[in-house]
Amino acid sequence: MTGYEPPRARFRRRVAEELLLMTQRMQSVHSDCFWILSLDAPTPGESDSLKVHTSASRSRPSMLVLNNVSADGSSATYPPHELPHSGVTGYELPEPGDQEPLRSRFVQCLFGVGKPYLVLDLPHQTLGRSEAEILLREQAGFVRAADQPGIGYGPKSIKENDPVCRQYLHADVEQAAGDLAYVLFDLYALDVTTPLFQTAASFEGCACWYERGVAFETLIYPRPLGNEGCPRCRKTRRDA
Repeated sequence: MTGYEPPRARFRRRVAEELLLMTQRMQSVHSDCFWILSLDAPTPGESDSLKVHTSASRSRPSMLVLNNVSADGSSATYPPHELPHSGVTGYELPEPGDQEPLRSRFVQCLFGVGKPYLVLDLPHQTLGRSEAEILLREQAGFVRAADQPGIGYGPKSIKENDPVCRQYLHADVEQAAGDLAYVLFDLYALDVTTPLFQTAASFEGCACWYERGVAFETLIYPRPLGNEGCPRCRKTRRDA
């Protein structure tokens, strides 16, 4: 007889599974990918508007953290040519009180091809100022991209999105899932039974959409990557 799994524990397990699947998708298509859980279900013809959720990621963050710890526990170092340039000074962030109304409630993760990290990325379009302050104060590992030039966001992305983010090794999906649950259910104060909708795609090449506003509760794992019918993806796998 299967034991009872509390709703929040089940949510964390399912998110960790989806993040593992996204890592496999990124490796399959050799392209940066994004993954979003949103409170809003898209309406027909609205797919382009979902790009607002991924605006921060278009700067192609390098997903490198200087002096971080690598998978084997040693200090991670990077050759100079791999270090993200730190020319992010001189931008102007909105003054207090100037923040636009929150457009939506969502969380998103970014997957950079060839990088050992995934990034939980929270732009100001979904994260209020006071919420950002709480997150930075209470959850270890979160930083404002504006305060960490080496994290790889460009000046335009920082100015437009002022993201708060955290990076995780791909093996640390359970930690990422736990932080994501904290944001949704503690910081945003959503009920754990709130319907959420998943959108996921790759950025370049064939730009495959894996899910477009699919109810999270309906997704099963394991399942195929979702791009098996794409001829460009098949060619990428053959050439890899």
